[in-house]
Amino acid sequence: MNQPQVSHRARILDGKALAAQVKSNLRQRVEALRARGRSVRLDAILTGGDSAAALYARNQAATCEEIGIEYHLQELPATARFEDIAGRVLLMNAADEVRAIMVHLPLPEGVNTERIQSLIAPEKDVEGVNPANIGNVVYGRRSLVPCTALAVMEMIESTGVTLPGAVCVCVGASNIVGKPVAVLLMQAKPTVISTNVYPRPLPSIPRSADGPGSARGKRG
Repeated sequence: MNQPQVSHRARILDGKALAAQVKSNLRQRVEALRARGRSVRLDAILTGGDSAAALYARNQAATCEEIGIEYHLQELPATARFEDIAGRVLLMNAADEVRAIMVHLPLPEGVNTERIQSLIAPEKDVEGVNPANIGNVVYGRRSLVPCTALAVMEMIESTGVTLPGAVCVCVGASNIVGKPVAVLLMQAKPTVISTNVYPRPLPSIPRSADGPGSARGKRG
């Protein structure tokens, strides 16, 4: 007996339109908080030497201004040591006026990224990179989730696709994208296949899925 053929039709998602909707919703929430006298503020640390990180910080500042979030960026030289960056994080943790903290990556060579991230107070960890917040992802708590992983889920959910019973493949297993995306997908009850980029032949794995996704950081 011939097996029925399953047709997978690709659908291009409009990330810009979804981002505009998210920004609009956030703007309304920020206005409501300010009307109640609440401070809405983001403090970030940028260590010099990486042009991509500097561009990200500039875009972040522009987005915060657009939404109405107060933005403060502390810049350190490329020669900054662990103690320099850790000290800034600890000062931010202790400052009542600081509500949310982000440390731009990459950090200088020799500075342990995970040690720095673990120093960010969990309640101020806007990116969800503190191990305590990463652990909460396993329990289905999405209030402080790595932002790129959460954006992936927002895009998937915006399609209205039925995830329970589907097969989803996540290519890439980084701590801030691939792994949390796989765990968040599990919460939605599909069958999730999580793989790094090394299996051969890799292309055959995503082709078997109803919902493939890439967390590789590059095309191809």
